[in-house]
Amino acid sequence: SIEAENLVLGQTIVRYAKEPYKGDYTIHYSFLSGENADYVGMAAAVRKQLYPDGGTDRAGQEDSLLIDMYGILDRQERLLGVPLTRHRAYTSFEQATAILQQLQQAGVDDLSLYYHNLMGDQKESGLQLDFKPHGNLQKGMNTAAFLEALQNMGVAFYPAYDLLYLRKDGLFDDFSVSADSIVGLDRETASLWLNPFNEEDGSWYLLSPLSAQRYARKLAGNLQKRGISGVGLSS
Repeated sequence: SIEAENLVLGQTIVRYAKEPYKGDYTIHYSFLSGENADYVGMAAAVRKQLYPDGGTDRAGQEDSLLIDMYGILDRQERLLGVPLTRHRAYTSFEQATAILQQLQQAGVDDLSLYYHNLMGDQKESGLQLDFKPHGNLQKGMNTAAFLEALQNMGVAFYPAYDLLYLRKDGLFDDFSVSADSIVGLDRETASLWLNPFNEEDGSWYLLSPLSAQRYARKLAGNLQKRGISGVGLSS
């Protein structure tokens, strides 16, 4: 059986398969001790089981580094005592370029950039399926200059998108709650509470697999038109 919690607020749904699994179950036990008895040791034990030979042989190759950077973050601020939302650039294009240059000067040549929140704070935005960076990121360096700098430095660029979780239903973002969300057994729209201990964080819509595929094709087409070959999927 599969127990699904938090898909429908306040309810637990148990689903049973039509036919029981008739294969064999195998359980592997790994005993950790000393300094290895922690989460790092657990990860190493799983990695050793998945890749007994140590994985891909990178002997003689340069070390690579994948960097996560965040663009726009929404902040609740006050102006003359009036609350308002500011779209702040957490890491602008100019700052990101400077960081990457410093890393290369330190000897890290194989760099990959995973850039979140390019068009806005994904926690406060609707569906994002294009590459139109927020203006606050372009102060000091526009998008074209940033992409050219990445190409000159040989940095692999992966703009980050989320095609499974969606916070808001925008007016013109091609998303329909009734048509594109996962529906529970009670025919109610499924929602996910990423932080059940803080109701102010709100719930998220869960996109259906078919909708996610359709959005992925549209996103790929839009990125291809702008000459971007890489993409990062947050979920």
